[in-house]
Amino acid sequence: MIFHNALDIAEIVRQLFEEGWEIDPEDLAHISPYLTEHIKRFGEYSTHELGIQPDV
Repeated sequence: MIFHNALDIAEIVRQLFEEGWEIDPEDLAHISPYLTEHIKRFGEYSTHELGIQPDV
C-alpha cells in the first residue's frame, strides 16, 4: 500500500511538473505516502473472549 501511494504521488508530481507547475521541494517534504491516522498497522486483538487477563 505504501509503495503504491509513493508511486501515485510521484506520478502526479511528474504530471504537474510537465504541465508547468512550479514544484517546491519544501512542499514535497510535507507529503507522506505513509499515513497512519486511519490504519491500524498491527490490527486490534481482543483476548477477553478467551479469558486471558494481562499480567499486572
